[in-house]
Amino acid sequence: MPYDVFWKMNPRILKIYQDAYNQQLQEKYDDINYSGWIAGQYMICAIQNVLEPKKAKYPEEPFLNQAKSDVEAERSDVAAIRFEEYIDVFNKQFKKKQSG
Repeated sequence: MPYDVFWKMNPRILKIYQDAYNQQLQEKYDDINYSGWIAGQYMICAIQNVLEPKKAKYPEEPFLNQAKSDVEAERSDVAAIRFEEYIDVFNKQFKKKQSG
């Protein structure tokens, strides 16, 4: 923000800028923190693989890909359950119409 605009602004508007800047810093911090955590997870897998190669295996694909596939599997399971519930309700209504 230019210096002259800063002095002409309302403090409430400046607070909005400050909050947005703090949010941006927090997101950068979270990304750096997550990257460090992932690097640590790979390091743990590598060390385990060196110490006990028969028990521990290094991941064949990135952890992020595994997480995405797990989320997709959960979503498909939830969708299947919802579809089954929908079919059950539909069948009950259909039977009720035929018998009534």
